[in-house]
Amino acid sequence: MGETGYFDISIFRNTIWGHLELPVTRSNEELICRVVRDACKFVISGFTTTIEKDEKLLEEGKDLGWKWLSR
Repeated sequence: MGETGYFDISIFRNTIWGHLELPVTRSNEELICRVVRDACKFVISGFTTTIEKDEKLLEEGKDLGWKWLSR
């Protein structure tokens, strides 16, 4: 992920999809929660701006390059 905040979500899609095939148990549910939490932390760690700065840029009509994210 670069300055634009682009992230290839397919990296985690395969991991999450594999968990859907597991039986529903407390340990499996806790595991998938950790996987999703860690994926979110990884994505967030790549952003180089603050939410406030991004909101200001959006208000000014700037394209932040988030092709995969729509408002």
